[in-house]
Amino acid sequence: MVLLAAAGGLLSRIPLTLQDISRIVQLAAGKFSHSPADTSPVDQPVRGTIFDRGYRELSVSYRLFTLYGVPVRISDPGAVAARLAPVLKVGVKDLEKQLGSLRRVVRLAEDLDSSQMETIRAMGIEGIYGVPVEQRYYPANRAAAQVVGYTSEGMGIAGAEARYNVLLQPGEYRPDSVPEIDFRAQGILGRTGSDLILTLDLDRQKELDRVLEDLMSRTGAESGMAVLMDPVSGAVRALSSRPGYNPNYFWRAD
Repeated sequence: MVLLAAAGGLLSRIPLTLQDISRIVQLAAGKFSHSPADTSPVDQPVRGTIFDRGYRELSVSYRLFTLYGVPVRISDPGAVAARLAPVLKVGVKDLEKQLGSLRRVVRLAEDLDSSQMETIRAMGIEGIYGVPVEQRYYPANRAAAQVVGYTSEGMGIAGAEARYNVLLQPGEYRPDSVPEIDFRAQGILGRTGSDLILTLDLDRQKELDRVLEDLMSRTGAESGMAVLMDPVSGAVRALSSRPGYNPNYFWRAD
């Protein structure tokens, strides 16, 4: 602990341009030694899905993988490259060059799906590691973006993603964590994951978006909002707000 504190104090006094970033990254990559590809789980739970009332996906998570190699633990780079290249859909020579480099850890591929990772896992190659990465995707793009919201680093930041974050995240939770939902006196929830069904209707949402945009165009308005509600239950079927944004690229929004 004392040595780490001293090292941290020393690094804080060194300009960033003088620090050996590569060495720091390689040291941090030591954690991969506990996640070899032949034992890495491919079926870890992911964040729950958000549906509209017709069970159409508004927000969904996919488990992808990043593949790393540790060259010093690979005795025959050529043979390993020949086995991995068809799965990764890359050239054997380029892959062999990476596996034979002098770097401690090399990143071989990104965005591998579960089937690709399972194939690599079954090979049981020493020195090859898979790291799971969860990706959040919004199939409806701008439609109902203000209602659905978005996530960052696996956490809900806005909209339903934020309001029901404890429900959507993998893991158990208690009914009093989401008091507005009646869980029929169940004690512990979320053991196998939880999804969220909204009262929104995606077809009506897209129709309302078109109506609002047409009205704004005809009146020269810079912003506007429209709500479509069920007159009997009061359930919100669509909510449109402009200017809008695409939650798949929320960082580009003003």
